[in-house]
Amino acid sequence: MRDNGLVGCATTLHRTMTAGVNKHYVSVSNSVRSITITAPNQVWVGDITYVSVNGKKRYLATVMDRFTRELLGWALGRRRTCSLTRRAMAAARAFRVEPCSPIFHSDRGSEYLGSSFKRYLSSAGIAQSVNRPNRMTDNSHMESWNKSMKSEMYHRRVFNSEGALRRAISRYIDFYNVVRLHSSLGYLTPREYAAQQGM
Repeated sequence: MRDNGLVGCATTLHRTMTAGVNKHYVSVSNSVRSITITAPNQVWVGDITYVSVNGKKRYLATVMDRFTRELLGWALGRRRTCSLTRRAMAAARAFRVEPCSPIFHSDRGSEYLGSSFKRYLSSAGIAQSVNRPNRMTDNSHMESWNKSMKSEMYHRRVFNSEGALRRAISRYIDFYNVVRLHSSLGYLTPREYAAQQGM
């Protein structure tokens, strides 16, 4: 790239820290640090990042299988709420079809630690895990996905309608799951790697 005068498209990762976390939130800890992930549906990870339409913020919630790196579900909304994260999780559960009870890991945002989202996980038989305080690297796989998506699809583009943004996100997720090779997966795509695991 240097020889040909090419410069990679990179983005700076910004994280808004959640302030004033209620004391009952501390009952959830990081339970995935102590386990070895060896199969699909063992640990799912999720996050929220912001995007914009005509200069107005939208929030994208996503859910990924940590083992296969496959993006399982997503939801786009105007507000960061438990409703948004529930919709992303419902999409992920519908994508995998077969009933499963993974551990779900996320950051400590109120949209994940709010009572309605916690009740949703509990009713689905899904255990919850969250980052340690001020340790965004505990959810590095989702942070990496956000950075890749914004570098490869979002930055340098202007979206004039929510429909156009939704279509672009959907196309990118298909590309990420079906076309994009991952060195950590032996240079397979997430879909190919999931197929090897019988998914």
